[in-house]
Amino acid sequence: MLRLSPLGRELARGTASSCGRTTRLGGTDGVAKAPLLSTCATLDRMAAQDGDEPFDVFDRSGKPLGVRKARRLVHRDGDWHRSVHVWVVLERETDARRSDAEPWVLFQQRSPDKDTWPGALEVAVSGHYRAGEDLAEALREAEEEIGLPLSPADVIRLGVRRSVDDHTPGIVDRELQDVLLATTRRPLAAFRPHPEEVTALLSLPLAAALRLVRGEAESVGGLQMQAPDGAGAVKIAPRDVRFDEFIVARDGYYERALESIRRRLAGETPSLWSLG
Repeated sequence: MLRLSPLGRELARGTASSCGRTTRLGGTDGVAKAPLLSTCATLDRMAAQDGDEPFDVFDRSGKPLGVRKARRLVHRDGDWHRSVHVWVVLERETDARRSDAEPWVLFQQRSPDKDTWPGALEVAVSGHYRAGEDLAEALREAEEEIGLPLSPADVIRLGVRRSVDDHTPGIVDRELQDVLLATTRRPLAAFRPHPEEVTALLSLPLAAALRLVRGEAESVGGLQMQAPDGAGAVKIAPRDVRFDEFIVARDGYYERALESIRRRLAGETPSLWSLG
């Protein structure tokens, strides 16, 4: 399990994240064998968004081109680069005593300081591979963003996605996204979103989330936890959410990922999928 050194964490984040127990869902062959390909399309206003951070450049098929460029240049030039998306499922959000309690899906609300999609909702964890990184190193994003340490053994692959986002002037974000799943027994209150990157965490029942992304409900209810305040206090309250509050995905990404999660939690082993 990858952990930042205390000094590295202090320099990169300013605060230490809490750690908790995660549980593994299914096997890991997909992660180990499939070529690894987020929707974190940002330039940089803060330490977490270093414009000089080096990325490896790929072609659309995922073949490395042997070129490394700074993040801001990659986004300016529209180069393909790798990123990671981790969908996080809370196994028993409502009542840990019930074996039949419905799983809930975790989302994050992006900081208002982000250069793309400020304040929008998205998958629980998303981030780029830095140049030369493997999956274990890229999964640092989970602990840095929401306080959930993950290793490759804690995730399984759902699919891969090619995403092109040019809605922000001056940015063409072409990502080869590894779409992964992790499950955890920790409740919403045990997460620690980093306030510089994440405004809040939102937890939705899986069935309700599916109804929302399929257009079967105008809004659904969940629980929201604000990022810790200056004193480290957190607040959890009910929240109704609409689908137009999420980062736009016109390729059916949310439904594809959530349906795949539903099937896996039901004991099925759906085939890996590819979008884009």
